[in-house]
Amino acid sequence: QAYRYRPDIQKVSDNIASYQQILSEFQATFQDSDAQIKEVQSAMDQVKSAASSGAAALDAGASALQAGRNSVSSFSSALSDW
Repeated sequence: QAYRYRPDIQKVSDNIASYQQILSEFQATFQDSDAQIKEVQSAMDQVKSAASSGAAALDAGASALQAGRNSVSSFSSALSDW
């Protein structure tokens, strides 16, 4: 009677081996994906940094333009007073 279950045990063993292979492939894929996610996060951090630098440059430019306008206005007023 023990021999009757031997094919079923072999099937179970084969299924376990198959699941282990699938799990190994999944883990390998996940590790690759994890590395790619980290690369994308790094790239996005660089984009964020560049955007912040660009925004700071625009703010500085706007301040410089405002200072220029103020200077022209003051100069114009000074000329009017003459």
